[in-house]
Amino acid sequence: CGKSPAQVLLRWLLQRGICILPKSVKPHRMAQNIDLFDFSIPDDGMDKITTLERYHSFKSNPNPLESFLGGKDAYSAEGTDIFD
Repeated sequence: CGKSPAQVLLRWLLQRGICILPKSVKPHRMAQNIDLFDFSIPDDGMDKITTLERYHSFKSNPNPLESFLGGKDAYSAEGTDIFD
């Protein structure tokens, strides 16, 4: 469709009725953030995006890679590496 992944995600949010506040200091990304109204995602595409697996917030997990790999979590002594 000639759109960036970020544009598709922003459009998906808009089509779900979610207010978005994208931000960027880069002119080309600001232009992309505005260029969301010349396409729409069909219903089957919306459903596929909605069912994608989600990850846990990196803000609450100092070992985000481990959460993807099924390793130790950051909340156990052996899983915490932020002080190493």
